[in-house]
Amino acid sequence: MDISLCMIVKNEEQFLGDCLRNLAPWVAERIVVDTGSTDASPQIAQDCGAKLFSFPWNNDFAAARNFSLGKASRPWVLVVDADEKLSSPDARQLANLTEVQDQRGCQAFSFVQRNYVKGSGQISWNQSWKPNVSESEDGEGYSGYIDVPVVRLFPRDPQILFAGCVHESVENALAQSGIGIQPSGLVLHHYGQVRDRERMRSKKQMYLQLGLDKLKQESGSARAHFELGIQLQELQHYEEAISHFLAALQSDESFVIADLYAGICFSKLGKYDEAANYLGRARRSLPDSPELEVELGIIELKTGDPQAAAARFDAVLARHPGHVACLCYLGALRVHEANTQAGRSLLEKAIALDPEHADAWVNLGIAWSQSSESERACQCFERALLLKPEDHEVVRLLAMTLAQAGQAMRAALLLEQAVNRHPGSELLRIYYAAALMAAGRQERALETYQEIVQGGGRLGKMALAQIEKIRSRSCNAV
Repeated sequence: MDISLCMIVKNEEQFLGDCLRNLAPWVAERIVVDTGSTDASPQIAQDCGAKLFSFPWNNDFAAARNFSLGKASRPWVLVVDADEKLSSPDARQLANLTEVQDQRGCQAFSFVQRNYVKGSGQISWNQSWKPNVSESEDGEGYSGYIDVPVVRLFPRDPQILFAGCVHESVENALAQSGIGIQPSGLVLHHYGQVRDRERMRSKKQMYLQLGLDKLKQESGSARAHFELGIQLQELQHYEEAISHFLAALQSDESFVIADLYAGICFSKLGKYDEAANYLGRARRSLPDSPELEVELGIIELKTGDPQAAAARFDAVLARHPGHVACLCYLGALRVHEANTQAGRSLLEKAIALDPEHADAWVNLGIAWSQSSESERACQCFERALLLKPEDHEVVRLLAMTLAQAGQAMRAALLLEQAVNRHPGSELLRIYYAAALMAAGRQERALETYQEIVQGGGRLGKMALAQIEKIRSRSCNAV
């Protein structure tokens, strides 16, 4: 066991103990560098027998990683994060890898980092989401993942250091030292993308700031521009993201993946001509990308050519029958065409592959509504609302279906809760007032419409028209 495990951690009590115990039999020493935890991480590291060190966080992941490498004493270094795990069968292979390389001359090894994610339709560089059909207990409970190669096992050498304050890597240092990289075939299960929303939001903001710092250090780097574009895109800052994707292309014309991402962002902004242009450019270099084809299909939908979109989605499914987003879009198209049974079948297949695909639940709810199956429709909309609790349209669909099923009061209560969560939303207030009218609470509905008028927003005229209708009906009734 000539391997030093090197880790940096901050507030990782949820995963750290399992990670350290899992690798203990296969490494000679475990180095844990804490960068400012306020939870039990330091104590857990010590309880597990790790060598614990502190490193003041200085907004530089590479610096912290290199500090951990400096504490290692064995010929080989294994870099793993607390929220990552090697299965026991894979961990047993570590010694075999290093022994063979010690005989043949040193090489570094890449692992398959299996990033479990919530919901399909995501990509990482040019790697696509895959449904989790593995029987591995390490992935149990997660609907899908994205596989990305990462270098994590390499010879200990003072010349081999990480570079980059964020998205740090050792690849350049290995190349400069003449050390090649071989795929190990080992899978590193990564749970960092399935944490609570607040932690993920905080992490994205931190990575954004570090991405800006990295760009200052590497101003001409296509990779630095691209990585920053990704962070901005994830935060839905699409205009800013585009500027960095285009800067990546200007810096390096071969960085064609940036064309794909620029096209996606233009599409999100409703700039479909620009989107089609960049997606078309990307297609020349990425002819087999299903995500690219789906994006083109979305543009055809948005620009009024559903037949072309359906043909494109059919073509994608012929090559990738388990592509969830494609199943969802084509299913929604079939439902819209009143081919409800075919649409429902496609949507149910999408949900079977990815139970966390909110849009598939919404469209399945619409399909059941068309078949006058209100109870089933409500169940679908309720499931979608659990996945997208901030989505006003899902609230509206559920409330409307409840009202149609004779549950107007329940619909009004649902919308009242949504209004309380989002008091500034005129649209929710409009829905709420309409539900109150359906529930027979005319006075409260009038008050709600009047509040909208007094707010002076864009829906004030609509609310005023409803007030006049209610008063007119009251006069006629008298």
